[in-house]
Amino acid sequence: AEERPCAELTPRRRDAEIRTGKRRVAITTLPEMLRTHAAQRGEHTALVCGDTGRSWTYRELDALSDTVAAGLAALGVGAGDRIGFLDKNAPEYYPWLYGGSKLGAVTVAVNWRLAPAEIQYILDNADVRVILVGGEYVDVLSEIDLPSLEKVVVLGEGGSGEHPSLDQWLAEVDGEAPTVSVAPDSTCYQLYTSGTTGLPKGVELTHANLLELMPTNGYRMSPDTVNLACMPQFHIVGSAWGTVTHYWGATNIVLREVDVAKIFRLLPDHKVTHAMFVPAVLQGMVAVPGVDEIDFAPDRALARRSWRSRTRSSPA
Repeated sequence: AEERPCAELTPRRRDAEIRTGKRRVAITTLPEMLRTHAAQRGEHTALVCGDTGRSWTYRELDALSDTVAAGLAALGVGAGDRIGFLDKNAPEYYPWLYGGSKLGAVTVAVNWRLAPAEIQYILDNADVRVILVGGEYVDVLSEIDLPSLEKVVVLGEGGSGEHPSLDQWLAEVDGEAPTVSVAPDSTCYQLYTSGTTGLPKGVELTHANLLELMPTNGYRMSPDTVNLACMPQFHIVGSAWGTVTHYWGATNIVLREVDVAKIFRLLPDHKVTHAMFVPAVLQGMVAVPGVDEIDFAPDRALARRSWRSRTRSSPA
């Protein structure tokens, strides 16, 4: 089949040709990625909340991100504008990221461990206009001055005082998301360095930067993959690892934070095939009493032995 970027097709023709297999589409942007899988495998599970079990199919995730895009557009958000995210890991991060990307907007996920003054610096430096914030971090915003911030949307039931919850905000969205042509060389992520030797610096990733890594061996998955993402979403290891899953049309399980007991429960319960852990997490996992008796699926036994071996042989 001919390979042709989605951007060159009308939405109706694109979806029809993907469904019928008449055309193999080169995925070059995040919106193309999501729309491709919504058309190809709409009922396949795209996203699972590891803490509650709530799930979204690719069709539901695409539709939810469309609603996010429509809501952001109604606030005047457009290409190049920055939208913020401040919370521990949440599955809602992905429709926020993808919804913004459908407008050409850029997502800025902020380290929730930072002090208010440090959070203020990043949000101000990025000129964030709209932010999705976890309920436990709303008070942080009240302590800082952000002239560019126009709207706060809260993750959690009932919102917080003057700020609507995400569900309330989405329910009030009227109209459809505008059709925006998003270029592969436009920015989709803006992540910040730790600022060890100075102030944190914003690092921009384009759609091409991110997606051209996906077909390489280190990131290879398949639609049958079940991936666990528990590293922080403000870090590339946390946010992009989930995006890799969606590039392959696979299932991404999001855990709010590293919890070894939950990790060991989710691995066999969901038949997880892929996960990414930093060395400190691996060391915590191999230190759990009875780890050898945990009922891992047979197809992961080799991987388990591999990471145990590598962790134990690493220098102290």
